[in-house]
Amino acid sequence: MRHSPFACCGIVVILVLGSAQVGAAQSLPPPQVLPPTSSDTPTIPATPAPITLSGTAPVPLPGSEMASATASPSSRLRVQQVLPPLISAGKPFTAEITVTNPTGTTVEEVYLTGTWSPAYTLGSANPPPARSDTPATWLLGRIGAGEQRRLSITFVPTSGSPGTEFRTEFEASYRIHQKSMETTRIAQTHIGMTVEAPPVVVVGTPVTIRLDLKNKGTMEAQSIRLHSTMPESLTHPKGPELEAEIGVIPAGHTEVVPLVVTPTRAGTIRAVFKLSGNGMSEVESAVTLTAIEAKLALNVYGPRELPQGWPGTYEVTIRNDGRQAATGVHVQIPIPTGYTDLRATPGAQLDPAANTLVWPVGDLQPGQERKLIWLGVASQSGERTITATARLGATAVQSSHWQTRINTLATP
Repeated sequence: MRHSPFACCGIVVILVLGSAQVGAAQSLPPPQVLPPTSSDTPTIPATPAPITLSGTAPVPLPGSEMASATASPSSRLRVQQVLPPLISAGKPFTAEITVTNPTGTTVEEVYLTGTWSPAYTLGSANPPPARSDTPATWLLGRIGAGEQRRLSITFVPTSGSPGTEFRTEFEASYRIHQKSMETTRIAQTHIGMTVEAPPVVVVGTPVTIRLDLKNKGTMEAQSIRLHSTMPESLTHPKGPELEAEIGVIPAGHTEVVPLVVTPTRAGTIRAVFKLSGNGMSEVESAVTLTAIEAKLALNVYGPRELPQGWPGTYEVTIRNDGRQAATGVHVQIPIPTGYTDLRATPGAQLDPAANTLVWPVGDLQPGQERKLIWLGVASQSGERTITATARLGATAVQSSHWQTRINTLATP
């Protein structure tokens, strides 16, 4: 027999009926002849007593895939049959079958199967069976705790010899569904890569591309490798084929990889980076830069010597000597110590925290020039260096310096 993932519990009731009163299926007494009455007819009790047999081993349903198992008494169904104590040969008779669920829980998919002596056949049944030939099968479905299902079956004699006894055997079975559910976490690696670079860069000026490698998974990422083939318009000291062994990135950690490259020609540049490692799919990300051939001329002029306490005026000039427009130009001038009461032409901004003068120039067309004038009172003696730096976005393009000596005034 083929076993299924279900366990089967059942109870078998076997009744034998003949010329004697009914006895247990396990030990049937020899037939006895009832003494005839004066009318020479058998005596039949007014109310036949139900007969309950228990303790027999369950018999699996023919053709079913339920597993046979010996059920504990607390999990068995109870089957009772009520038959006439004596039947007349050649005449039909009716039997009552009751299936009771004495367990404390509802049982599902209850089946009732029955076999009987071949001298009789199934005439009618309420409810009708799902299968009427021997063994007959009734599908009783669900039976709640303490509930019953009753069946009325009429047996009809066949043309053969009835013999001296009528024997029935009924079994009720049900399926026990056993379900188990549990959860556990699945550790996985999930690396995200973002690439950042200045949107506008200058040909011939080194620029830093920043790569952020973040492990968004629940386990550490191992054997992480970074690879990129530089386009022709970007150069690196190690050549166009770049490979970096990152190694291990713990869960939740971000690895920052700076890459310094130099654009060699003007235009749009696209650099692609690929990330791979053990147990992860390859990750790809790209960054786009715009390289321009900016030629910015920057100069600073001012006094070479300045008496202490006197104001000094400085002029910053920036000019686009290239053939392309320079966009997003600004000039930064860190003010050295020794100057107070700072002033500047409109448009310049002072960052008090950094003590830096910022001049947002904007766009410069080829040949266009802008000037900035600022002044400050010399408050301390000594050498002072004024440095101005022109930037395109975050990229420093040009710098210019001016040296001023602040002299201490002689006391008369």
